[in-house]
Amino acid sequence: MHREVKRIECRVLGLVQGVFYRAYVSERAAARGIVGKAENLREGSVLVVAEGPEDELRFFAEELSRGPRGAKVESVSVSWQEAAGEYNDFSIQ
Repeated sequence: MHREVKRIECRVLGLVQGVFYRAYVSERAAARGIVGKAENLREGSVLVVAEGPEDELRFFAEELSRGPRGAKVESVSVSWQEAAGEYNDFSIQ
C-alpha cells in the first residue's frame, strides 16, 4: 500500500520557547518517520514544517498541541500542502 507524502506548516503559539518544545517535536517526528524542521520565531512562537505520510502527519499535528512538560500550547494552526521533498531528516533550527 502506497502512503501519499504530504507537507504541513504549523505555527505553534503559547509558552513554547525555552521549554524543550523543539526537542519534543524532533523526537515525535523521528518516531513517526517524519522529516522537516522546527524553529523559534522572534515573536515567541515555533514554526514546524514537516513532510511524511498523511496519516502520520495527522497524528503528529495532534502531538504538537500537547508538547513536553513545561510547555503551555495555546494554539496550533496547520496548513496542508503538497510535499516539496526538500528535507532528508528533522532538524532543530
